[in-house]
Amino acid sequence: MRVVAGTAARTKLVGGSSRSIRPTTDAMRETLFNILGAQVLDTRFLDLCAGVGAVGIEALSRGARFATFVDQNGRAVRTIAQNLQRTGFEEQGEVFCSDVRRVLPRLDRERDPYHLVFLDPPYVFPALVAVVERLIVDRLCLAEDALIIVQHHRKSELPTIHPPRRQRQFGDSVLSFYR
Repeated sequence: MRVVAGTAARTKLVGGSSRSIRPTTDAMRETLFNILGAQVLDTRFLDLCAGVGAVGIEALSRGARFATFVDQNGRAVRTIAQNLQRTGFEEQGEVFCSDVRRVLPRLDRERDPYHLVFLDPPYVFPALVAVVERLIVDRLCLAEDALIIVQHHRKSELPTIHPPRRQRQFGDSVLSFYR
């Protein structure tokens, strides 16, 4: 696993040694950031259920101003910190070891809003609909016209109140885009 493009291009990232971590593939990240294009520049990026931090680090490499990483797995959080150091982005990133549902209200109160949010929960994540609806309806942590991207299993239940504006499928994985 490596950073695909930008200032840290080709830097190898430390992978997760846990079966519970399912990193976003290089090909999927490349497609995601090709879709986002210049929207990444000078943004605040929120990487939820961040795993090894590959997506948020890719955002930093491609010009995001700052990234916040959240994962409830302590091993994943340590790996993210290693990857931030490895890529030289430790000053542009912060890492929280927390459940997404608990950290969102805190981030909403204590941090500037985020322009791009990437959520990649485990494929079996009963709170997926609730978390996405909370982001969209309550606008927790979001800047005006923020974009939320959810990576999920193709059979995952998604919010019906607010369908995605765009979807892109990669085998069993889907990227759903919400504005």
